[in-house]
Parts: sequence; structure tokens; C-alpha cells
Amino acid sequence: MVVLEWWREELKAWRPRLMWDAEAAETPLSESPTLRYFQPALDIILGPESSFSKKIVFCNLSKDKKSSFAGSTLKQTGPPRHGGSESAPVVRIELESEEEIRRALCDHFGIPMKETIRLHFSKSHAAPQGLWDH
Repeated sequence: MVVLEWWREELKAWRPRLMWDAEAAETPLSESPTLRYFQPALDIILGPESSFSKKIVFCNLSKDKKSSFAGSTLKQTGPPRHGGSESAPVVRIELESEEEIRRALCDHFGIPMKETIRLHFSKSHAAPQGLWDH
């Protein structure tokens, strides 16, 4: 059994966060998975019912802050990110143009603007507001 734990400051202790049976994995941890291994998950993610096929989503998480982008909204939480929601400032910025979105992806996620030139944001803008509301 593989257990990923996280520190719970309010408990002053480590607690299990994720667990999985390494023996039951389709690809043993000692092997590098091939792209074919990820194909079933990719098919689900790209399917017409998936949130990811309706809205472009990015997330960058560090110890101190979280930056996320969904649709046309950039959201930054922290610093500090831990210690209770009341202590972590949250900033939401509505990006108006594809140029602003590309600049935010470069500035906040380290994705060069030339790498985002083929992304199309029209479907993402048209997605229902509640879809992956963050």
C-alpha cells in the first residue's frame, strides 16, 4: 500500500491524504508508463461530457500560493495559503482578451506565449459559469 500524507497544522500531525494499492496498479511503479497507458484517461478527459473539454483549466500550486485559471478567470490564493481560509487572501481577475489570457499563462504558469498560440479560448469563454467555478 502506498500512502501519501499531508501535514494538518490544526492537528499538529501527519494524516493520510491519498492511498492506493501498488500491487493492483496496471503498470508497476518500477516501470515507466508508456503513452498508451494514459490513453483511457485521455479519452475520458477529452470526451464531450468532461469539464476539461469545455473549459481550459490550469493550476500551479506551491507551498505559499495557488494560482488557477479556468474559462477567463485567474484566481490567486495566498500567501499564506495555509492556516485557515480567513488568513489567505484571494484575488480573482477576469481576463478580457486572448492576449490577456496568454500573458497570464506566461506570467503565472511559466508557459511561453508562443506555446499558447494554438489554444482557442472561445469554447472556454462560452462554458456555463458554474462549470469548474473556482
